[in-house]
Amino acid sequence: MQLHSKMRFIACQYLEYFKSDLPYRLALNSNKLGEYLEFETDKLKKYFFDNIDKIKIKEILKSKNFDKYFTSFIRRETNQIFVFFPLIIYEKVCSQYPFYIWDEENEVVRFVTSWDNTKEDVDNFIKYIKEIIF
Repeated sequence: MQLHSKMRFIACQYLEYFKSDLPYRLALNSNKLGEYLEFETDKLKKYFFDNIDKIKIKEILKSKNFDKYFTSFIRRETNQIFVFFPLIIYEKVCSQYPFYIWDEENEVVRFVTSWDNTKEDVDNFIKYIKEIIF
């Protein structure tokens, strides 16, 4: 009985939420940042190989997927991107910016942008990865 009375209050909130274009705007922001994150990881790949002699963590160079690092695993269509990523630095990066290992054997991780992320969040994330590796 209590559940039904509480549901109408929740439903009222959703009705107002969907009357505007807010859900669309939030999803658009999330997807745009996913696109931006993909672009920035592509740039990180170039930076990675241009500065290979400056890498602090030499174990990264021994990986079988070394030549794929920071390359998209599959084409991005939403706010999720799947990227080859050096798992040797996963713990350190994940302590500040949580994300998931998607395929441990192939060193693929899943990055997801949210409605409340900003371009500055993505820039700080990429900067942090650079600080760890170089």
